[in-house]
Amino acid sequence: MVKKKQSIMLLTKEFSFWLCFLIYSSCSFYLFYNQATADSGYLSDMPAYIDGVLGTNQRDPYPYRLFFWVTGVLNRFLPIGLAAAFATLLFNSLTVLILRHFTERYFCNSEHNQAVFETGFRAKLGVFMPIIVTFAGLMASMVIIPINRIYRFSGQYYIGQGSGNVWHNATYLATRPFATLAFFLFIEIMKEISTGPKPKKLILFSASMFLTVFAKPTFALVMIPTIGIVLLISLIKERFRNFKQVFFIALTLIPAALDGLRQYFPVFAGSNEAGIGFGFGDVWSGYTNSILLSVILCFLFSIYIIAFNLKGVKHDNPIGISLVFTAVALFEGIFLFEKGLRMPDGNFLQGYLHAMFFLFIISLIVWLSEKRTRQHQTVYDITALVFFLMHIVSGIWYFAHLLAGNSFY
Repeated sequence: MVKKKQSIMLLTKEFSFWLCFLIYSSCSFYLFYNQATADSGYLSDMPAYIDGVLGTNQRDPYPYRLFFWVTGVLNRFLPIGLAAAFATLLFNSLTVLILRHFTERYFCNSEHNQAVFETGFRAKLGVFMPIIVTFAGLMASMVIIPINRIYRFSGQYYIGQGSGNVWHNATYLATRPFATLAFFLFIEIMKEISTGPKPKKLILFSASMFLTVFAKPTFALVMIPTIGIVLLISLIKERFRNFKQVFFIALTLIPAALDGLRQYFPVFAGSNEAGIGFGFGDVWSGYTNSILLSVILCFLFSIYIIAFNLKGVKHDNPIGISLVFTAVALFEGIFLFEKGLRMPDGNFLQGYLHAMFFLFIISLIVWLSEKRTRQHQTVYDITALVFFLMHIVSGIWYFAHLLAGNSFY
C-alpha cells in the first residue's frame, strides 16, 4: 500500500511538472513569436537580433554568436521569425530542465531534507518542492508597487528596477541555461574542493562557462570575478593547503576567458567612442529615482530570508556564493557602463539580473528546507510567504503585461 501511494505521488509529480512545462513553454512561445513578427507591435530586441542573423544590423557587432547560429540553422527550414522564436524557446525551455535537475538533486538526494519532509503534510509537499522552486524562480520578478515616483519614467520596470526573468532579450535567455548549469555546478565543486572535484564535473563546468560567454558574456563578467573571490577566500581559509584543487578549478575558466577576449575588441575597441566607462549609477539613475529602493524591491524576499540565516553564510555554500555573486553584480551594474550609442542599453546591469534570478532561487531553497524550530516560526513563515507572493504575483502580472503586447519598459 505504501509503495502504491509513493508511485501515485511520483506519477502526480511528473504529470504536474510536464503540465506546468507545457503551459509555460506555450505561453513563452506565443510571446517570442509575436516579438519576432515585424507587424505584431510587440516591443523587444528580437528585430535587431533577426537583423544580426541576416547580416543587416549596422549598429551592433554581436560577437557572441550562439543564438544567431542556432536561429540561422533553423532559418534553413523555417521563416526567419519562426526560427528566432523557436531558438528562443529552445534555450528558455532548456533552462527549465536544467533548473529542475538541480532542485531535484537538492531536495531528493539530501539526507537533511529527507528528514525535514519525512512526515505529514510537509512530506507530501516535499515531493513537489523541485517543481515549486523551478517555476517560482522562472516567474518571479521585481516587486512592482503602484508608486511611479520610484521610476524616472512611469512604469520603467526593466532597468528602473530589473527582473531576474527577462522576456524581451533573446540572447539573455540563450545564456541562461548554461549560466544555470555553471552556477550550480560551481556550488557543487566548492562543496567537493577538500577532496578534489571529479574531472568530469570540471570539464562540464568549463564547457558551460564557455557556452555562457559564447551565448552572451554578461553572466561570465560577474561569475568569473565571483569565482576568483570565492577561491581566494577558500585558499586563505585553508592556508593554501587546497592550492592544487583551486589551480585546476581556475584552469577550467581559460576557454571562457579566451572567448571573452575575442569578443572584447569588436565591441569595445572598434572606435574612439567605444569602451567601458566608470561612474556612479550613470545609467541606472537615468531610469530610477532611487537605486536603493529599486534594489530592495528586487531582493525583498531574499533580503528577508538571508537576514534570518546569516549564520548560514559561514557554512552554507550556496548562500555565500550567491551573496558574492550579487555583490559583484551590483558593483558592476552601478559603476560600469558601455560608452557610446549602447550606453542607454544598460548591458552591465544584465549580470545584476542574473543575480536576482539565482539569489531568489537559493533563498527559496533555504526557506523551504529549514527545520521548523525557530522562535516565532509562524510569524516568520507568514512574512516570508507574503514577500514571496509579492514577487510571484508581480512576475505573473509582468509576464501577462508583455503577453498582452505592452512594452517591457
